[in-house]
Order: sequence, then C-alpha cells, then structure tokens
Amino acid sequence: MKAVRSSSAAAPRVASASRSRSPRSKRLPDATFPKRERLRKRAEYLDVQRAGRKVQTDHFLLLWQTQRDASPPAVRSRVGITVSSRVGNAVVRNRCKRWVRDFVRHHKLQLPAGDLVIIAKPSAATLGHDMLDRDLKRLLGRAVRP
Repeated sequence: MKAVRSSSAAAPRVASASRSRSPRSKRLPDATFPKRERLRKRAEYLDVQRAGRKVQTDHFLLLWQTQRDASPPAVRSRVGITVSSRVGNAVVRNRCKRWVRDFVRHHKLQLPAGDLVIIAKPSAATLGHDMLDRDLKRLLGRAVRP
C-alpha cells in the first residue's frame, strides 16, 4: 500500500513574517540612507574626484568636496560608495557596500559636510564588520582634522 502525501493546499499554512511586521524593520528615523543623501550620477563622482580632498587608511580612500553654494543645503552631506571588482567577487563587494552603508547611516553627524566618496581598497575584502567600522572611524577622524 502506498503512503499518500498530503498536498500543500491541504496542510495548514503558517503565517509568514513579512519584513514590514518584523521588529527588526523598525528603524530609527535617522538611520536611513535616502536618495537625497547619496551621490547618484557619474558626473557627481567625477566632480568630487577632480576637485575634492583626499584622505586614506589601509583599507579605504575618502574623497570629499565642501559644498560650493552659498545657500544652505537641503542635506548636510551626500555620500557615494565605490567598491570595484578588484575587491572581490559580487558577494564580497555587496557585503562591503552594505557594511559601509550601515556605517554611514549610523554616523551621519560625524561626516564632513559636503559630497563624499568612500572607495574600498582590495584589502577591505578581508575585514570583518567591526574592523571595517574601526577603519572608517579612523578615516573620518583624519578627514575632520584641520
């Protein structure tokens, strides 16, 4: 006699925990990274690279340019993140970008005012999350020094 398997339609369904209902999705209002706080166009990256100042650590390079307009800016600083294929494969690059974005979200007030580009060096692929945070804090410390 064959064992009869129940179909998925007959089995009771368990309520799925969607991201919107998850307690982890409740973010602090200042822990976001909206479009207005990002560099999004190639020309913006090139402007910062051409006219910006440069500071580096072992694993990252920071380029930043103060805002040129006399009018008060809508946002204090805009950030662009670059992780090239020299850093690693797609999984490694995306992890590195995700951790850098996380750092930027939580340290917005410590960022220098203006447009910033954070470039990961190939050695950034070997960092853990805590080491990446320490290196970026050191990078920002060098940037805000007069």
